[in-house]
Amino acid sequence: SFHAEEQILFDGRTDANGRAGFTARFQTGDASPGMLLAGFVTRVFEESGDFSIDRFTIPYSPYLSYVGIQTPKGDKARGMLLTDTTHTVHLVTLDPDGRVISRPELDVSIYKISWRWWWDAGPDNLASYIGNTDHQPVFNTRVSTRNGEGSFQFRIDYPEWGRYLIRVVDPLSGH
Repeated sequence: SFHAEEQILFDGRTDANGRAGFTARFQTGDASPGMLLAGFVTRVFEESGDFSIDRFTIPYSPYLSYVGIQTPKGDKARGMLLTDTTHTVHLVTLDPDGRVISRPELDVSIYKISWRWWWDAGPDNLASYIGNTDHQPVFNTRVSTRNGEGSFQFRIDYPEWGRYLIRVVDPLSGH
């Protein structure tokens, strides 16, 4: 998950022409899901105490490259990927401007997801829904993209049906 947070980028005085220069350094950590919109709020105070406020957003790229995953459509009845079938997953790698780029050695992992739930009562006697997940790696490989495109195949055999997570990471950018 990713949560927005406020950061003060500049707190100071303008010059005689009402200008101030500064360098913005954003700290998004490794949790950013992809391209972001950075929202800015500017407040300028005059000597008299009056002030002006402006708001605007600009695109912000926390990564030097991005990986996209296109999974197969699945069966017509339920949209599920069937067991005992080889499936092809297509990948695309892009730069922050959306141009295709080649990337070597993307880390590909598939995990089987186990999910359990139960109801729990806390000290305030309100029932709450409790969920727990467990994931087991079932497939690992490395895939390179050429001109932004790549793919890999995997197969899950019966009786290992269930829920699976496909995760692809570009080790060069972290996305």
